[in-house]
Amino acid sequence: MTQTPYSPPPYVAPPARRRGMPGWGWALLAGCPLLFIFFTAIIAAILFPVFAQAREKARQSTCASNLKQISIQMLGYTQDYDDKFPPDARWMDSLEPFRGNSGELPYHCPSVTAASAPDIYGYAYNRNAAAKPNSKTADPRVKMLVYDSSTLTRSASDPGTSRPTEGRHSKGSNVAFFDGHVKWFRVGEDKDQNGKPIVIP
Repeated sequence: MTQTPYSPPPYVAPPARRRGMPGWGWALLAGCPLLFIFFTAIIAAILFPVFAQAREKARQSTCASNLKQISIQMLGYTQDYDDKFPPDARWMDSLEPFRGNSGELPYHCPSVTAASAPDIYGYAYNRNAAAKPNSKTADPRVKMLVYDSSTLTRSASDPGTSRPTEGRHSKGSNVAFFDGHVKWFRVGEDKDQNGKPIVIP
């Protein structure tokens, strides 16, 4: 029996290697901007409330500092005027000589004042204290002197009735007391654990 001589298959050259980026690479590259925008939107949605809360916390601190300065000016006024607090009419004007070298008057709450509206203030003076002697004040640590107010006019005064009912700073408001200290209160939390009022008009 005659064997057929072996004949190798003809040589076939491999296909030429493609140059450049493969198709999946171009698809990924085209999707990168969309992924970047998507993840940026998610991160922004998470961080914006945090930034807003931090900004309002800073305004709350500035407001508390303003009320602290006003209370110091009030006490300075009593030292020069027979121990009596200023009258309620134009009380901000009465305090101007007592601001010292502090510069700008601290009578504008940062949460309600805009640069375009300098006539908006946001603080009120307790009318019950007007022209009354400081030394005869009962419970000076709980009796409010100046506070956040929904009345935004200059030298606003009332018997404590204009405090923002929904709060101004993080669902609360600041109050300066007769002894000069300032405290923030959440709306409705004006009493201690025993039910005793922490804020007295």
